[in-house]
Amino acid sequence: VYKRQLQCYVGLKGRLRGKLVRVERQSPEEAMLGFGKAGQVIDALDVAVQYGLDTDPMFKALWLREGGRKGVREVHEVLTHVRDTNWVVQQVLGECGREEGADCAVLEAGCKLALERTELARGKGAKETGDASLCLLRHKVLELYYRVKTFQALSHGDTTANAAVDKRTAAAPTSAPAPAVAAAWAAFYRRPLQEVAEDVASEGNVRGLLHIIHQHPLTIGPADIANLLRLLPE
Repeated sequence: VYKRQLQCYVGLKGRLRGKLVRVERQSPEEAMLGFGKAGQVIDALDVAVQYGLDTDPMFKALWLREGGRKGVREVHEVLTHVRDTNWVVQQVLGECGREEGADCAVLEAGCKLALERTELARGKGAKETGDASLCLLRHKVLELYYRVKTFQALSHGDTTANAAVDKRTAAAPTSAPAPAVAAAWAAFYRRPLQEVAEDVASEGNVRGLLHIIHQHPLTIGPADIANLLRLLPE
């Protein structure tokens, strides 16, 4: 595969001209990755099909090239095409730990994709990852998914629910800009669920408390429920 570099200039009578200034020989893999990093997905796929290449490296490079926060579109158009289940799950789990926060819509879409992949891998026998490793990954994704759903339920509820997301950093309302919502998620993600549940109960938010108990039975046990009920205002 040859990579050609053209130099354009204005010639006589104002006509745009071009001349070949560099020709670089690349392997098909290098060409595919180069196109992928440049965002030229169609060209990258053309090279992959022509030479029978594995497209995972290209889609991985495309997912990582932004470096910053990604959108739901990238989940559906890039991450979903990566066949490496372990890598996909690690990327989803990595998104939630960003210091600047994460987009909950991206996390929700990523979790759904990761759960589909792990379920599919389990159905095929999980020869690559092993049953124990796959179950552990799936458990982590489920924990993240339920925490995202809890954050959304509390943030989109009434003012007492918003306060419970983080008393020290008020949760952003639904209409808040993305950075504020991301920051609210980052604060919520770092808080123990037991502490969140106590705040919800103290504010008298029965609906929010029931949601937490239902979504997180492994974290909020029977003894915890009894203590939380005592915190409800009379």
